[in-house]
Amino acid sequence: MEIEANEFVAEYYMDTDETLNVLRETNDFFQTASIMHVPPAIMDYKYRMLKYYELVSRECPIQTRSDCMKNLDCGDEWEMPEYW
Repeated sequence: MEIEANEFVAEYYMDTDETLNVLRETNDFFQTASIMHVPPAIMDYKYRMLKYYELVSRECPIQTRSDCMKNLDCGDEWEMPEYW
């Protein structure tokens, strides 16, 4: 259940085409996460989906646990939407 929730968050916050464009421009996983304003854990889930659909060829540089969302530090800039 947590994996599906993490995948949903990655899909919700990260448009596939935009993510691929930034990855191509930067050629860097962590820089892409920063530019997209998401923690690396969210980027990891998005990257795994891109890899599954053969939209990227390299392996993800990190392996995030399925319970990662409870430990995320989203910083001062991120605010949870009111409807959550």
